Amino acid sequence: IAPYIARVAVRHSHMRTMTEVQRESLRTHVFELQRMRIALHRRSIFVDRDRVCVVCKKPLGNTIFGVFPNLKAAHFRCFRSRECDPVRGVAFKPIVEPLYMVRSGVAAE
Repeated sequence: IAPYIARVAVRHSHMRTMTEVQRESLRTHVFELQRMRIALHRRSIFVDRDRVCVVCKKPLGNTIFGVFPNLKAAHFRCFRSRECDPVRGVAFKPIVEPLYMVRSGVAAE
């Protein structure tokens, strides 16, 4: 019975270590996502009366507007899809991959 108990103890210790490694890996990933989110929120643009909407080409003036990931501004009514570049007509590349695609700190294939 002693060899069985030794094997179980080693297996349990290994599984615990692997769980801690996975937890720390995910924790690091979450911190990186938070850092990137903060950096994105710190970006700013300057809008004056002469700045035009990238969609309809009319002046933005004092209206409500949205900002695309490439820092182009558009009227709120023209701001249909944040995922699609209105100038080129193609989708923006995601800045980070979704968390559900990450396993043990390595991107899933």
